[in-house]
Amino acid sequence: MSARLRAAALAAFLTGLIGWVGVSDAGGASFLKRAIATLSKQGIASSKYLTSDPAKLHQLNVSWAYDWSWRRPPLHTRGVQWVPMVWGAGAVTRQVITALTADRERGRATYLLGFNEPDDAEQSNMTPVQAADLWPWLESTGLQLGAPAPAVPDDGWLAHFMRLARARHLRIDFLTVHVYQDFTNPKAIGQLKRLLVSLNAKYHLPIWVTEIGTINLRARGIYMEHAPTYARAKHYMQAVTALLNSLPFVERYAWFTDDGWDTPAWRVSSLFDGRNRLTRMGQAYAQDVG
Repeated sequence: MSARLRAAALAAFLTGLIGWVGVSDAGGASFLKRAIATLSKQGIASSKYLTSDPAKLHQLNVSWAYDWSWRRPPLHTRGVQWVPMVWGAGAVTRQVITALTADRERGRATYLLGFNEPDDAEQSNMTPVQAADLWPWLESTGLQLGAPAPAVPDDGWLAHFMRLARARHLRIDFLTVHVYQDFTNPKAIGQLKRLLVSLNAKYHLPIWVTEIGTINLRARGIYMEHAPTYARAKHYMQAVTALLNSLPFVERYAWFTDDGWDTPAWRVSSLFDGRNRLTRMGQAYAQDVG
């Protein structure tokens, strides 16, 4: 068994212990959660299985998962740490904040992801001021907070929000980043490294790459250097996970997505196929590619 797979197995074991010690020994639960965070970075942005069949995610050897929702999955997620998200302004309600606070107090959640792609009119569609105005509600949960994740990390939205956060003394515990590159471009990995190093140097915060994958940009009418083949996608996955595992300030990353088989632009990135079997990409992600 590879070193990374041993780490993932140990992380799964420790995650299982949290439910046992979480209520009676808050300090012990906190220690275990910190231990898990140092063992395995690899996670999944789950469009299907976290809610419907979380045991399937064990095939990917991931230690954590999220599904863009604040709602705790209805099925048991032993071995895969659940991370909630407050997707947009509509989710900032007393009911949601109360539920998330209870999840923290009962040892069911440690982290909270902020607003999803607020710079995109088709996503949470918020101004930096709107996000900053609502941020104290998220702080009140007591969860470790990831900054909002713009669709484009360096389009100015994040910089504006972080200036407001500093001015208002808002708590940001880590940055969250979405990156979709032309994975057929030989320069892509170098460009990604420069982006992440720059963000870390600018804000002095750990980074979670909460969406990254091999999207077929040609299906959306966007230029790509070469044809988006599975061979090129696998090569990019291996290179990008090696990079993310090597950068000490990158705490976690999540592949997009476990199930995108029925969406043409997502198919080459999907880790499971339409019959719930690992794809070639899923098999590669489950291996020790770091």
